[in-house]
Amino acid sequence: MTSGGGWRPPPAGPAPSDELSSGDGEREGPRRLANPWVVRGIGLLALAVVVVLVGPGLVSSSERPRPPDRNPRPTTSQRVTSTPTPTPRPAAALAWKARGDLADDRAFTSAVLERVGRDRVGASKVLLAATLPEGSRAAVVAVQPQELGIDVGPGVEVMGVYVAPGSSVDRATVALTGGISGADELGGWAGHGTDGHVYALVVGRPAPFSLRVSGRLDWHPDGTATRRWRGVDSRDGAVVVDLGTRVDPLVVARPEALGPTFPLQLQVDGCCDLTQPTEPIQVEGVDAGSYRGPAPEDLSQAVFDVTRGVLDTDAVSAHVVWSGRLSNAERATLVVVRRRDGPTFQTLLAENGDPSTSEGVSTWAQGLRPVPWADADRMPWLADPGGGPTGRVSLISPSGRGTAVVAEAGRDPVTVRLDATGVALLPAGLGNPYGGSPIVVTVRSPSGRVVVQTALSPQQLEDPFLTGP
Repeated sequence: MTSGGGWRPPPAGPAPSDELSSGDGEREGPRRLANPWVVRGIGLLALAVVVVLVGPGLVSSSERPRPPDRNPRPTTSQRVTSTPTPTPRPAAALAWKARGDLADDRAFTSAVLERVGRDRVGASKVLLAATLPEGSRAAVVAVQPQELGIDVGPGVEVMGVYVAPGSSVDRATVALTGGISGADELGGWAGHGTDGHVYALVVGRPAPFSLRVSGRLDWHPDGTATRRWRGVDSRDGAVVVDLGTRVDPLVVARPEALGPTFPLQLQVDGCCDLTQPTEPIQVEGVDAGSYRGPAPEDLSQAVFDVTRGVLDTDAVSAHVVWSGRLSNAERATLVVVRRRDGPTFQTLLAENGDPSTSEGVSTWAQGLRPVPWADADRMPWLADPGGGPTGRVSLISPSGRGTAVVAEAGRDPVTVRLDATGVALLPAGLGNPYGGSPIVVTVRSPSGRVVVQTALSPQQLEDPFLTGP
């Protein structure tokens, strides 16, 4: 394993009973400057839950063709059928060699698997086990989940295990950090050490690779961002990187050349513990007499869900800039979320569901879009039709009544009239927020004054926090 932070495991010393000493086998890789890149991929940041990639459903033995029964009067024993037992399909990651200075410490790795087994049922394997510079121990574990003893696919969940200095593995913090469904994909964990630094563990198949790892975005007043990358190399497909103390909640690792792998995204300290109570973000403006959006209590939780994992929810404020009904009669609200240091974002939240059903009505978010800091309260939004009766896109303008010119590549500009609530239903086929080209929108007041002009990229429905060189 290669360390991206230029550190080596500390010398052997007193340790908990589950730890044995082992050689480090470390080599420091050269740093390289990264080339600019832009990632585009549909993402829904509901901060913050990580999706596990698993394969298609398993076909049981009971679905195989059976030969005809030649006995016209079967006996009782012939009529009894046993429960089909499917043949497990081992995931590729379960065959990977364990790496790290603690990989050969059987007491530690066995204790890690036992600890993970309390939360996850299925075949498991330690992929990376390492000592952090300040004495903590961490591991990345692959688990092939099972339901009722039945293999659910060829993918694995990835669990991160963190053991504080002097503590036992039995008291370790365990978090679901993602999934691996193919031989060229990456897994990992990122979290704080006791020294305040954030460390990232990234592991792939046992083969040399070069990565770019980023723990920070520099935001600019125009709403754009520059990602800070660090180049690291590994001889065996595993790295531990010291990212320092100024790190965003989202760490990104991108392979230089490891197949068509989407960048690995790691939430610092793991995915939020959904079993614990949360502190929803309070949204200003929901108690105004003009508010026409979703239920305030549901709105606060939805804003928290879409921001956690990518923003520090303790360091943001939120307020309503528009509320009303979309073309499919759903109540919706456009909310501005602002970090204390200036970076600003928009998110559209709408109701989904039928109050007459057992599921009832829930509030969901259409992405989290960075916007110019000074114009955040005036920026328009393209609302996904969401299968509504019209199937057409709604343009929402917080400025209210007026007009908007919508210009899309390959089409003549179209002028639409914004009603008293600031909403215009676009012509069929225009303004698809999932399209491949930006849509330039110019909003004018009733007197013709330009209120704002902006390019609404399809990225408003993607994860925007992967951009930058």
